[in-house]
Amino acid sequence: MYAIETGRHRRKGRNIMNSNEVQAIFRDEFGVEAISLRWDDGEFQTVIRGVDCTVVWSFEEISLADEYRQKAAPSVFNLSAQGITLDAYGDLRHCRLTICFPLQIFTGIFSELIVHAEFPDESESRRYCDLRFEWWIDGVRVGVERGFDLDDTVARLFAGGVPEIKPQCCLSCAFSGYNPFVGGPLRCFQEVREAYSQTKTKADMYRLMGGPDTDAFPDVHQFHWCDQFQPRIPGTGNRG
Repeated sequence: MYAIETGRHRRKGRNIMNSNEVQAIFRDEFGVEAISLRWDDGEFQTVIRGVDCTVVWSFEEISLADEYRQKAAPSVFNLSAQGITLDAYGDLRHCRLTICFPLQIFTGIFSELIVHAEFPDESESRRYCDLRFEWWIDGVRVGVERGFDLDDTVARLFAGGVPEIKPQCCLSCAFSGYNPFVGGPLRCFQEVREAYSQTKTKADMYRLMGGPDTDAFPDVHQFHWCDQFQPRIPGTGNRG
């Protein structure tokens, strides 16, 4: 696993690339806490100071878990007693989240993608967080990008890093894609490789998926890795 320490990271034990759990650091005016993010059904689940929370897959917000939100009345949305500041929607505000995603670049050789998400104060007009991505290889930072769109920003980061090195993760896999009708998390189409590689239009995807909204294909997070990874080939598949 990996540990993050005050803006730097260090190796700690054995990294498991295909784990659905990653380490993170949560910071706000009340202090700093090491947490774990667990990928579950298209979202990251975590516990911050004893409160169950959900980190939206695009890192746009941190919300109270549904079961906690249902129990909480608007009058108790301010959880200052637990050291958590929420807005009227039950989303955490005025805080920062630093997440470390291990990335495989060659067999047995790993790098790290550090995601810094800064969530604005409720008084600020912007609704979503600022994202900064850092790509580290063997302790050396090889790229930094900022942006609001996760996929586009990470694509620029990988393209501008080290030309001969391309991370092996679901985002850059030939058999991953998004639902073109409803969006949502990245989906894995490994079970229908040949058919997915031939898709070009929404109509093709409609026939492949069996409708505009289906759970037939599993959700994966962008930086997950599995041993079936194949690099994306330009011009093939729905994402091109």
